[in-house]
Amino acid sequence: AGVPGITIAILDSRPPRGEDAITTGSDGAFTIADLPPGSWRLGFYKHEDLVSETATVTAPTDDFVLELAPAGAVRGRVVDASSGAPVSRFQIYLIAAGGRGGRESRSTMREFNDHDGAFAFESVPFGTYELTASAAEYAGGDPVEVTVAAGDAGQLRIGLAGGVTLSGRVTDDSGRPVPGANIGVDQSADDAGASGKMMRPTDAVTGEDGEYQLAGLTPATVTVYAQKPGWASARKQVDLSATIRLDLTLNRGVTLSGVVTSGGRGVSGAEVSAHSPALNSESQSATTGASGEFTITGLLPYRYTIFATKEELGRAEVKDVDVRAAGRVTIELKTPQTATIYGKVTGLSPLDGKSRIRMVSAYSDSGSAQGAID
Repeated sequence: AGVPGITIAILDSRPPRGEDAITTGSDGAFTIADLPPGSWRLGFYKHEDLVSETATVTAPTDDFVLELAPAGAVRGRVVDASSGAPVSRFQIYLIAAGGRGGRESRSTMREFNDHDGAFAFESVPFGTYELTASAAEYAGGDPVEVTVAAGDAGQLRIGLAGGVTLSGRVTDDSGRPVPGANIGVDQSADDAGASGKMMRPTDAVTGEDGEYQLAGLTPATVTVYAQKPGWASARKQVDLSATIRLDLTLNRGVTLSGVVTSGGRGVSGAEVSAHSPALNSESQSATTGASGEFTITGLLPYRYTIFATKEELGRAEVKDVDVRAAGRVTIELKTPQTATIYGKVTGLSPLDGKSRIRMVSAYSDSGSAQGAID
């Protein structure tokens, strides 16, 4: 039977075609118009069913058939590891065994809401997979290996253990709360990855009182950080083996001022950013005012590269800036040299009444440009 909902990509097209995505219909059929004669490599994808196939097709043709690999079902229940009670809201991550980090790995994640904790993937290509469950207020579970083959694979039972909670307050140097700060948790290299455990999303935003809470964290040695644009970040390593409270302090850090110019005149609306390779330094940014002036706060006492960008003027940078002693920084944007390409495109089929625009694109190391075909 035909398989609906398969997305088809033309992998040999550079740049990608500008038309809408090509998707198989209810009978599995599809049509790709306006392909020049010759061999074309196509990709066939359906993320939720782990379909990821490629095939070479010679155009024109009207009898191409792609036979997908046979598929089976993966079913089971997610329960509380201590009480055995069903976990009603959870996520399941399914990935082909050995595929972590691979460019062509097949994987999918789905959210489930079932009072019995039941889940099902009804069309999974035959093979071996790792299945991981996660849920709010539960620690990330260990992956379970699943082999999908002909016949009934039975029901899986996934137990989730309760996680630990991290809470606290973020304040400034004067003890006043800092609302809107992003709180994140980085798992240490010693505890990450080797087990393949699925870490829960580990970020939160402080409220008006500076308070935050992260629940369901996996016990581990972690680095907790607080960040807010315009503020120097704060980090602290903690042993998250039990529920703890951790307060953090942010300060305005080092301030850098300067001006962005072009031809001796200030450039308004330019985006300016500061980046440093130094450990634990995050980038900070600002937008120039009417006279090209800018001020960036929240920098750490390191050396930075300062970038300025304006669409019609391109990009410029000043390297190795010691922000503690830099004083006022000037960044000069130069008007880029441009040229015009004229040409004619032949062999195109007439438009079929759809509202489509045909474009020609040009690419180089310094940028790109597009033009419409008459």
